[in-house]
Amino acid sequence: MKYLITALALSSVSTMSWSQTYLTPNQLGGGDLPGIHADLVFTLGDGNWTPEVRLPATAADQAKVRIVSTAQFQTQVLQANSDVPLPAMSLASGQSLQYTYSAARKQWEIVAPILSAANDGKPMTLASSQDRATRVRLADGAWAPSVTLPPVAPDGALMLVRSDATWPSRVDSANVLHASTMPLRNKDAYTFVFSERLGKWSLRKGAEVTLSWGALPQGVMPVPTTPLTRLSLPTLARPTAITLPPKAGDRDRIVISSNGAVRQAILNTGAPDVGTLTIGKGQTYEFMWDAAAARWVVLQSPRTQIQAQQVAGDAMPAPQTAVTELLAWDGNWKRTVGLPLSARAGDRVVVKSGATWDFNVVDTKAPTQLNHVVTQGEEVVFVHDGQKWARETDTIRILLTYGQGVSAKLGSSAARVRQLESLRLTNEALENSGARFRFQVANLIEVPTLGADLGEALSRARDNELIQNERSRVQADAVYYEGIESGCGLAWVNSSPNAGNMVGSGSLDCGTTVMRHELGHNMGLNHGNGINPTAMSGNALPYFATPRRVDPVFRLPMGHLATVPDEVTLMDRNAPAVAGFR
Repeated sequence: MKYLITALALSSVSTMSWSQTYLTPNQLGGGDLPGIHADLVFTLGDGNWTPEVRLPATAADQAKVRIVSTAQFQTQVLQANSDVPLPAMSLASGQSLQYTYSAARKQWEIVAPILSAANDGKPMTLASSQDRATRVRLADGAWAPSVTLPPVAPDGALMLVRSDATWPSRVDSANVLHASTMPLRNKDAYTFVFSERLGKWSLRKGAEVTLSWGALPQGVMPVPTTPLTRLSLPTLARPTAITLPPKAGDRDRIVISSNGAVRQAILNTGAPDVGTLTIGKGQTYEFMWDAAAARWVVLQSPRTQIQAQQVAGDAMPAPQTAVTELLAWDGNWKRTVGLPLSARAGDRVVVKSGATWDFNVVDTKAPTQLNHVVTQGEEVVFVHDGQKWARETDTIRILLTYGQGVSAKLGSSAARVRQLESLRLTNEALENSGARFRFQVANLIEVPTLGADLGEALSRARDNELIQNERSRVQADAVYYEGIESGCGLAWVNSSPNAGNMVGSGSLDCGTTVMRHELGHNMGLNHGNGINPTAMSGNALPYFATPRRVDPVFRLPMGHLATVPDEVTLMDRNAPAVAGFR
């Protein structure tokens, strides 16, 4: 179908004799752009570069900003006060972005060609272009029954689709990553971003609808009519079940929040193994429809926290949410804690102990079948299969060491805190990913600096008498060393569990997330190259590659397109042997 290209209207400023102002990162001392210029051109280049550019908080009406880069490194242009509903847009060498300020809307509007329908009653099919951003507008007199996005676009290209037409339309799912429900009615707006690697447009923001509780017959939610449906529960006098709809468009989402003090149950009839789903005041759930599995997946859910001494009698109370955390420390300790007498399949109890004294966690119904001794610093997960409780996670004890050079730079206290934070982030990634093992500190000691670089340090750590003697004394399954040696991180890759090679290392040259990456190598993983920057594929997200979790951007399994798309299962397979090294 033909469509019209409308030039961006800037006639209101065309008669003004505003001169352009040219600035660079070196002149500003960074990328925070001032709002005092009517026509600003901000240029980046090699040796005159900044990683982030921030648009001015405010400016004169119709003021312009153009950002141009010739630098070899990418820059992120933050979109916090623009009409682009994304955290940032990347700017590579040879690219530019331009914005105009709207005083009426109090925001910057990205400059982009506007495509309008020919109003001939035929679908509007967009052709490929090299534009970084494109606007598509439907209106009375420029309407089409559907809009099909182009099959090819530059990586990271933006498509802003909006309708001001009286008649409804829709965004066709062709060339879109997921076949979500995408109506295009009056005032509906969508934002899509093109992924060159996926060869598809991903929906970042779309139309949504908010349901009122009174409009739900018997608490049954209707089939979604938009990509996002919200339900806010009022104060209800008695417990009521909310039933999720039986179907939806692929990756449609439902967000349920509550303002009521009375807990309400959420029924996810297509997924009987996700545990207890009830919602109380101030809590929120987010669900996503997985069309391939024909079920609602829990993306976000609250947790219940219980202190050890709050457990009255022999057993914990029945779960209110799918995950219950039991916390214990000195002054909040109990010799024996019984798991709940009743639970649903998929309910989990995560026990975290900082207490000096050991304590027992038992299956209250069958204490002879499950009686686990929890030691200081241990984190262990128990899961219910609908009939009984079982221990889900193995515990791998690790000896943490840091070189004398680290304590000389940071001090011993800060060196210890840094190691413990690294381990916390490692266990966080394992928990997020649904892994069936956790690391526990066996001891934390200072050792001599081991080498000139991490390769030498890693080799010496295997044979260092102080380290190995302490490892045997505290029965540590693994060793981690942090020093000032050159490098970032290095570890042995154990494709098959090997006690001698269960050693990883990191350096002060890099941050506290290095440990989770290096211990991933120890557990058998190589580098990944997935679409998501998980622990082994860029290490920006606190996850390992796994089909058990969905990423928040593309709504794809964590590890999609990775060399090993299920790193968690591989590590889980090795974990029992590693946990038995000592």
